[in-house]
Amino acid sequence: MSSDNKADGTLGNFKFNTVGREEATEVLRPQMDPATKMRNFIIALVAAAVLAAIVWAGFQKSGSDIFKAPEDGRGFEAPQPNIPN
Repeated sequence: MSSDNKADGTLGNFKFNTVGREEATEVLRPQMDPATKMRNFIIALVAAAVLAAIVWAGFQKSGSDIFKAPEDGRGFEAPQPNIPN
């Protein structure tokens, strides 16, 4: 078996590409049509509106109480057992 690289594009029993030009690779970038862009924009707009509504409803319910310190008089201790007599 000979390992010479012959000029006819074969090496032993293997055949190689003998086109004589370099294979060009094309970079494919995703194409997005205007309808898809508009749909994504509308979905993002609706999601932002829903999030704003949730935040607004939570603020209406508790107001600025979310910034107050807790007023629990309880300490950090184990709960007292409740054993019925």
